[in-house]
Amino acid sequence: MVSGTLLSGVVSVLIATSAMYSTPPVMSVYAVTVAV
Repeated sequence: MVSGTLLSGVVSVLIATSAMYSTPPVMSVYAVTVAV
């Protein structure tokens, strides 16, 4: 499950980066992440 953990890490960084830029779609990305 290393790939899964890595993917989660990448997604977390992506969400954090989006949050820093104050992008509204952040919640959508988070919702998709939870769905996956």
